[in-house]
Amino acid sequence: MPMNAKLRLLQSSSWLKRAGRSTLGLVFPECCELCQISLPSLENAEDAIGLCESCRLLLLNDDREACLGCGCPVGPYLLTQTSCLKCQRAAYKFHQVIRLGLYQDELRSAIIKGKAPAEKSLCVALARYLALVQRERLEAVAADVVVPVPSFWLKRIYAPHHQADILAEVIAHELQLPLRLAAIHKVRRTADQSDLPREQRLRNLNGAFRVPLRRAISGRTVLLVDDVLTTRTTANECARALRKAGAKRVVVAAIAAVE
Repeated sequence: MPMNAKLRLLQSSSWLKRAGRSTLGLVFPECCELCQISLPSLENAEDAIGLCESCRLLLLNDDREACLGCGCPVGPYLLTQTSCLKCQRAAYKFHQVIRLGLYQDELRSAIIKGKAPAEKSLCVALARYLALVQRERLEAVAADVVVPVPSFWLKRIYAPHHQADILAEVIAHELQLPLRLAAIHKVRRTADQSDLPREQRLRNLNGAFRVPLRRAISGRTVLLVDDVLTTRTTANECARALRKAGAKRVVVAAIAAVE
């Protein structure tokens, strides 16, 4: 194997070392990460992601078209090639949203469960499923680099793991793109967005993000990865910082979005 290929393999598999389970168990999961039933065939690409057919169907919880601008579901007579009225009014700094489903029911439960210390492999499965379902759209973005939404350094001390980092690593591996874990930093501690009313959420993150690695971002299309989009404020402020640092385009990939 060429040296460059070996380096890429080591980089893309770094999440395995942090998962606390055997490499074989994560690469070839024997049971569904959600319901724990045995997977029938590891030769099947869908089963190999670590989710059974029943759970995969439950996680795809919205069959409506999604607005490309914000990820919200839109009616059958609205065009999704352009942004909807809601995101036009918001004037987001990111260009597009690619998501798996809506933050409700089984998908919401799976994301919350994935934050637990022993559930890194579930994060891996969710990221693989997003890459499988939305591969065509993800590849059409023609991203140059994958970047996770960061958390404040103090939170990383007591949090079991940062879900966006794991999702970004897996998606970068699936798309064979470079990963820049430290491309953007959260430079101040802020109140949890989920604890704030909508209007305060929109102001809470002003100026909270900085881009120290401008050379890794300038002139490039960035695929920004997070687990959930709620008000879109976090993604928007990250996109603002990335574009200020010279990013050509910012596209957001998320497991779920709030309607």
